[in-house]
Amino acid sequence: MGGDIWSFACTSLEILRGEPPYKATWDDLLVPRVAMKHVSPYEWADSDDVERVLMGCLEYEPDRRPAIDEVDARLNYRGTFIPHSRRHKT
Repeated sequence: MGGDIWSFACTSLEILRGEPPYKATWDDLLVPRVAMKHVSPYEWADSDDVERVLMGCLEYEPDRRPAIDEVDARLNYRGTFIPHSRRHKT
């Protein structure tokens, strides 16, 4: 499950920021090496509240990453980040 939350964060950040993870890595073949060195896939200067929640999902150790229900609760805390009216209906 830790990998799933990592992927969720990377996909979310790619959509929000409009840039892929590890964009500073000039060769896609080097990405696995960079990731194994505990390098974050994104730089965190000037991150907002949503990005700070997603940052926790990118902890190197899977046991330190939050579960998706915790992420959902943080993002929806009092409707601060995602207004209920903007949530997709399933």
